[in-house]
Order: sequence, then C-alpha cells, then structure tokens
Amino acid sequence: MATKRNFGITTLRFNQGIIVSGTDCGNGTVIVTGSMVVSGAESSPALDLYTSLSGKYAAVIDNDQNSQGHGLKVTSDGSGTGTNLFDVESGITTVFRVRGDGKVAIGETSAGGIPTQVEALTVNGDLSFRDYLKRRGDGDTYIGMPANDQMELVAGGVTFVSIVEDGSQDKITFNDNAADVDFIVESPNETKALYLHASNEVFHINHGESNFQTKIHNTNDLALTVNSAGVVLNDDGHATNDFRVESDNNNHMLFVDAGNDSISIASNTVSGTDTNFLVSGSISSRGTTARGTSVFGGDLFSSGTFYSMYGMRVDTSAEIHVLNIDPTLDTVSFFKEGTPGSDVNWFVSGAIGGTINHAAFGGDLVVSGNLGIGTPDPQTTLHVKGDPGQFRVEDTTVDYAYTIDCDGAQVVTHFGDLTDGESGKDSFMSFGAYGGINRLDTSVRDFHLYGSNTTTGFYFDESAGMFGFGTDSPTAIVQAVGADTDNLLSLRSDSYIDLLVVTGSGRVGINAPNPGSTLQVSGSVGFLISSFADDHGLDETHTVAIADCNGGNVTLTLPPAADAIVGRKYIIKRLDSGGSGGGNSLTIARNGAVIDGAASNIGSIENQTSHTLICLGAGNGWALVDKYVGI
Repeated sequence: MATKRNFGITTLRFNQGIIVSGTDCGNGTVIVTGSMVVSGAESSPALDLYTSLSGKYAAVIDNDQNSQGHGLKVTSDGSGTGTNLFDVESGITTVFRVRGDGKVAIGETSAGGIPTQVEALTVNGDLSFRDYLKRRGDGDTYIGMPANDQMELVAGGVTFVSIVEDGSQDKITFNDNAADVDFIVESPNETKALYLHASNEVFHINHGESNFQTKIHNTNDLALTVNSAGVVLNDDGHATNDFRVESDNNNHMLFVDAGNDSISIASNTVSGTDTNFLVSGSISSRGTTARGTSVFGGDLFSSGTFYSMYGMRVDTSAEIHVLNIDPTLDTVSFFKEGTPGSDVNWFVSGAIGGTINHAAFGGDLVVSGNLGIGTPDPQTTLHVKGDPGQFRVEDTTVDYAYTIDCDGAQVVTHFGDLTDGESGKDSFMSFGAYGGINRLDTSVRDFHLYGSNTTTGFYFDESAGMFGFGTDSPTAIVQAVGADTDNLLSLRSDSYIDLLVVTGSGRVGINAPNPGSTLQVSGSVGFLISSFADDHGLDETHTVAIADCNGGNVTLTLPPAADAIVGRKYIIKRLDSGGSGGGNSLTIARNGAVIDGAASNIGSIENQTSHTLICLGAGNGWALVDKYVGI
C-alpha cells in the first residue's frame, strides 16, 4: 500500500492525460483507489512512463492475492505477424518480443533487431536448461543432461545415444539400454551401408547392396578393400602390408609376405627371401578319384608330410627316373631307369652322402655314424627329435611296446600293451618327469618290487591304495611284515643312533635299539598340559589337566568308561591363581561310571592337590592310582 503524501510543488494538467511533475513528488504523488483507465490517441501511446533512476525499477506491479493473483496482462485483437504484444528493448534494439501470432523471439541480431520468425521460439544465442528438454505430452522422449559432462538422447524411454566425459575414459554409447534397436547408416544409394541387426546380434557392412565400397586404410595406404569385385588386401600394393592369420599356437598359420612376394602356411616364422610358397605340415587332397595338378613357379619346401596316392617321378635333362615312386609295386628308387625287383621297396643306385659319413642301402639299413630323425645334426647314435618327440619298440603279435614320449614339458617312458589305455600312455607302467615331479605310474595295476633272494619285497596295492613291505596283501595304508626277531621299522640319525625301533615281536623302543618291554623309552617323556578355569569334558586329547578355581567352581568330567580306552590315564591338579580359590571347589565328575567302586564324584579337592585316575573298562569304571595333597 502506497503511503499518502502531499503533492508538494506540483502541476496537474488533464488535457494531455495526467502529467505529474515537481521537485518533491515522492512515492505518494498520485494515489488511485479502484481502477484507472488510460486511453490515448492514434498518434501517441496511451501510457508513457519515463524516469531516470539508478538501481530502481521504473514500475512495479504488485498483486498480493496468494491464490489467484495475476501480475500483468497484455491483450490485442490483432493476431498477425505485425502485431507485437510485448517488446523489450535495449537502446534502439529489440531483445525480447511476443507477437500476436503466438511466436516468441529472444536475442538481438547483427541488424539490430528481432529477425523474421517462423518458429514458436527463436533464440539468437545460447539456450540453457537444467536437466531435460522434453516434448510436450510425451514424457519419455527428451534430450537430457542429467549431470555435468553427460548428455543423452531418449525416445520412447529408450536411450539411443549416451555421451559421458568422466575424466578417465570418455565414451559415446549407442543404445545404452541394450534394447532391441537396429542401427542403420544410409548413403545416397545404399539403404544399409552399416546395419546392426540387434535381435540377431549381427553387424552388417554393405548389407544387400552391390555398388557400395568398404575401404580400410593404414599408414601404408589401402589395407583392405571390399567392393562388387570381391575382397582385396593391400589394394595399393604396399611392400609392408602383409596378411597374417594366427592359430592358438602358431602366429604364422597363413602368412602373405608382401615385401618378399611369398606365401607360407603353418611356418610359425617368416619365410626366407628365396621361398615363394612354404608349407610346414601336410597337404591332403579333397578327392581320391581324380588326379590334380600343382604348378609351382618358385621353390617348394615341405617340413612335414607329402602324400601322393598316384606315385611320383622326377626327371632331369640327363637322367630319367632320378626319383621314381611306384604306387603299384610300393617301391621307391633313385637313379634307376625302369622299376626295381618286386622284393625291393627302396632302391638307391649310388651312394647317399651325409655330413658325418656315407650310408649304403642294399636291403638292411647300415649306419656307420649317428642317425638323426627329425634333426640334421644327430648328437648320439640314434637321435630322434620332433614335436612331440617319440620313440617306440613294438611287438607285431601281441602289441607289447616300449615307448619314449617327449611331449611339451614332460618326458614319459611307457611299458605295456598298446591296446590297454590311450595309445600306450596308460600302459602297464610309465616313468615320467613333468610338472616339477618325478612320477611312476602303474595305471590300474599293482606294483611289486622283488628279487631272487627277496621274493616278497615292496608291494603297492593300486586299487586299495596300500603299501606293503614284506607282504603282497597289505591290510593297512602302510604295513611291514617280518619275523619276530626282525626290526620292522628303524629310524636312525646320521650318527647311526636308533631313534625309533619297531620289532616283529611287537615291541617299540625310543632311543632304545633293543627294547625289552612292549614300550621302552630311554629319555624323558612329555605330556600335553591343558588349563581350565571353567567346566570342561576330558577326551583323548588331554593327559594333564590343571584347574584354576579362583574365578568360580570348576567341574572336569571324565569320558565314558569303555573297554576301548582301558589303561588311559588322567592327571588332574588344582592350582588356583593367586594361591587361593576364594571358597570355590574343584569336582572330578565320574560320568556314570564308578571311581574305585564308588558311584560318586570326587569333590572338595583342595588347592595344590592332584589325583591320578586310570580307566579299568566299561564294567569297572575308573581307579584312583595316585593322590597328592599339597603342603
């Protein structure tokens, strides 16, 4: 409510509306109670408010109604583009305008005014909003900025694009909801240049098209080209654009060396510069009914198996049949025109030279030096090298074999029948050294170590997992059988002192090499000491029990008397901390048995007093064999 004040020195004129002027108008120059209507002429505004105040608003409209209060309403009958309902100007530039056709413009232009506007809202400058820009009436379709450095594009509740900058790993994610959403990129002539078929989990390039090209470049020009003519690797012919296919254990399973113009298969290394085609392994034919032809314009090298079911012949300009493989007679001949006799499988008309010596073949194989198989440099009389390296001696009638198998990180020697187990690996017996352990494996058979004078020595029962010494039918995990006068077990020190002796007559000696009793100990004997400050049940883990009654009464309960524990002894002593039990008591509970024939516990045991009890069996209970009363 404005405060009433005098006009002061003012002038009122009504022919031009109301004009108030003076030197002391104050806040209460004009007071209107009720409505005021101001109407103007065509040539001038109906209401013209001017002031020049620093830090003050020229006009304040205040409606204190808290439920239906309205501040300002501007109306007009005009609705076209020329009707401006509300303008905000800075100097001569309009920076905010509401037009009669419902369109709003914000921001000045280089021309100094609001541009021609066709959108409902035009902003010439930055537009800032807090979290989401949504479509009216469709709450799950929006452009969102839910947090700093995050942006998402959502339609129908599906996050189609998510952009995150987190300072460590920035990322752009398409289909962040992992929904069934296809991803399609089109070009002017291709409808599916890139196509992610979401439901099938398949990504296509140039799907179903013919005139679209895919090219992948690297620092050496075109590395891969896919077009209607097919797939081209190294389209620009660069010398360092090699092609390589790797397997689990071979990084050159298929290798095209662009610089050396060579191809290698399973070589596990780069071929030499003079090799055009290298195969380190076997090449098999797809069919066996028709003969194929291979033409090699360079060297042909095979470090594996070469197989031909139709034979092979190699001629030179001076000799025919330099090499002849006859598949009908199963013969191989060198420097022999025609064919060898039917009883000759391998014929050499000449000498075979080697780096160590010469070998001649006339039937038997005679080697006057070292023989290497799989190695050009044999180091022993017979040197077999391979991956795996194997050596076998086999009987032709019963399939018994002796095999040495060097396979990776293990060396195993097998003895037995090849039909038993996996190709001899689970034969009668195997020796091996692998996995950091030396191993002897008898598979599913027992193992017996004996001699002419020791017909029953060491015996291992494989099915039962028992070891016998002097017996071939052990009944315990480890069992030694011998005469009563024998020492079945002896543990000695490095100075040949018998630390532990078990005799065949059932005697045990500790530091006693010739025990005269069932158990003879030459030295001290120690027993476990257990301390209790509260009630506890004694069992096979206890021998000496110390009771401390300083904190309260203590009851130690004997185990049930049984024939199985006849002779078990307990020593029970009361030792109160501080020298006094404070009037508390120690009780030895009989647990249902009798003690010295009496069906009662032993109670009121004084401090420093001890009792020694021994089990007499299930029917006789316990006997008190010693009692000590403290001083």
